[in-house]
Amino acid sequence: MKLSQKLVIAAGVTLGCAATQVARADAAVINFEVNINSGALAGQTASGTFSYDDSSLTGVGDEFAQVQSLSFNFLGKTYSEKNDVDSPAFPVVSFFNGQLEGLNYYVELSPVGEFFFSDIVEESFLDEFRGGDKFTYTNAGGGSGLISYQSARSVPEPLTLSGTIFASGLALLMKKKEAAKKAKASSAVS
Repeated sequence: MKLSQKLVIAAGVTLGCAATQVARADAAVINFEVNINSGALAGQTASGTFSYDDSSLTGVGDEFAQVQSLSFNFLGKTYSEKNDVDSPAFPVVSFFNGQLEGLNYYVELSPVGEFFFSDIVEESFLDEFRGGDKFTYTNAGGGSGLISYQSARSVPEPLTLSGTIFASGLALLMKKKEAAKKAKASSAVS
């Protein structure tokens, strides 16, 4: 076996071992739509998307994940996670027993007004963090709406992608080597 072949195999084994020891680093991407059903803006919609790291979620009880990125289009303007008044600690996404409850996001508008996503039903410390399916705005006379969420995708970590590319390349190299051996053997027989 040639040195280059040994190096390729050693690199593959090393990469495979590293991939099993690296924690999952998926970014869940959620699309959402706000259907405004009361106030001066009733009948209008707004939409957006956000992502969060779901690698630490267990699916048990109340859990919260920090939003990594957010884009929300409302009244002709695009808002990001940085517009939350409590950024960088917020916005967050809340879950109960693995089910998405919603986004907790609060933005003050200038010169006057605000909008927020929540589902506060009780007065408790936990409810301050809980996201939900309710949208409230105070500008343009105020009103509210409902939010619907839809999972867009989970993005695999870069190491998984590189491992897949490496394994595919290694398989192709071995296939070419096998074909070359067969060609050499058939020409030696002729």
